[in-house]
Amino acid sequence: MKIATRQFLLCGLFFVFCGVSNGFSATLSVVVRDAEDTQDYSAWPMGSGKALDTAYIMSAEECMLVKNDGDVAEDFSIAATGTNWTLGSATGEDTCILMGLFNGDSAPIGTDFSTTNDLINGTPVWATDASGAGKFQGANDGDNVAALTGEKLYIYLKTPSSLTQGAEEAITITIGCREHGS
Repeated sequence: MKIATRQFLLCGLFFVFCGVSNGFSATLSVVVRDAEDTQDYSAWPMGSGKALDTAYIMSAEECMLVKNDGDVAEDFSIAATGTNWTLGSATGEDTCILMGLFNGDSAPIGTDFSTTNDLINGTPVWATDASGAGKFQGANDGDNVAALTGEKLYIYLKTPSSLTQGAEEAITITIGCREHGS
């Protein structure tokens, strides 16, 4: 199975992109674009001076379009790493919560996200469709995305409850793709 990945930076979200041919005739490729699909997405500019233990959610204008740029239906995966913070299911000292939701044109609210299904950490998790309870599933699901179409991804970040160092944080998010059904 061939997998393609793209990365981006949160708090300066950084995205990496690549395309892969699986040796047959299918091409796997994922690109991350701005919400209006006019340019490549590179970062969620969060600014400085954010409050501790506070949730921040991308707006409809800030979200990213995760686009299947290949020629077969694809599933998307999401993973992330931080430079100084740990990604967890609860906030703590130097520990934040990072979640993602494919949600169409409407920005989700905090209660739309679930640490059971939407948590992003260092391990790639494949998006699934499970009647509203799939991984990263909101109004859309990141699963079985038709060629040359995309789905809007919204990120939720809840900052740590306390910090041991005041360094700027950079979180790198990696978006992967695989041929649907593989």
